[in-house]
Amino acid sequence: MEQTINITPSRISVWIRVSRYFSYTATLVPVLLGAAFAFRYHSVANEWILFPISLVCAILLHAGSNLISEYEDYKHQVDRNDTFGGSGVLVEGLIEPRKIYWAGVISLIVSVALGMILVYERGMSVLYLGLVGVFGAYFYTFLKYHAFGDLEIFLMFGPMMAIGNYFVITGGFEWNVVFASIPVGFLVTAILHANNTRDIKHDTESKIKTFASLIGLRASVADYFFLLIGSYISVIIFVALGIVSYPALLVLITVPITIKNLQIMRTADLEKPENIMMLDVQTAQLHLLFGLLYCVGIVVSLWLH
Repeated sequence: MEQTINITPSRISVWIRVSRYFSYTATLVPVLLGAAFAFRYHSVANEWILFPISLVCAILLHAGSNLISEYEDYKHQVDRNDTFGGSGVLVEGLIEPRKIYWAGVISLIVSVALGMILVYERGMSVLYLGLVGVFGAYFYTFLKYHAFGDLEIFLMFGPMMAIGNYFVITGGFEWNVVFASIPVGFLVTAILHANNTRDIKHDTESKIKTFASLIGLRASVADYFFLLIGSYISVIIFVALGIVSYPALLVLITVPITIKNLQIMRTADLEKPENIMMLDVQTAQLHLLFGLLYCVGIVVSLWLH
């Protein structure tokens, strides 16, 4: 007689799963970009002891946003058994929904509390930046449901995090950091856009309007092409303008990955969302490699003058 063994996931593993830890590279890259500029242009006067605090605060904001978004998507039936979104923890009934919501709120509160160290060291400007981050993290799902998610992600995970971390380390502001963060912002937006393009049909059924569902499949495919190709074009332009030095062109190493991702996006079909089921993950991998090479190029340029 055969026995069926049911393996129940541990509580810790479930919480790790629902936190979507793999997505935190989207935070790591712009924070490292700000640090790379700080190292490149202010290597003597920097307060590097503040860098790990800034990184942890940013990750806590991201974690809080993920958890609250997980709760909201389940509450509004965006995440169901027949969809690809979310971690699946709530759909499978592994945690009570309100526990996830309050875990997200607590993550935001801890981020603010820890951020007070940065405010003490760098002044009220950090507080204002931090409050914008908290607002964006808490209301991200609402903005996503009204087609503003892509814009928010571009701003938050591009210019905001890069310039915020640069300011924390150096105590100053540099427009070049804002401009240089645009390629990173393009690619992180492409992660969300790939996810939302895949889910156009399900999101429409759930009566929510992401930017992808608002503009339709063909325009969404075109937008994905714009975001990926635009990331390289912007780097080339910034090198030509002297905003970043030529070693930043190391990002061109990732072109073959981009071509592969574009080919996958061309197969997008409303009736076959599985065609691009993993494209958000593949785009995240591109974003990470592109971002790391970009940061290395900026740092290396210090010794090439």
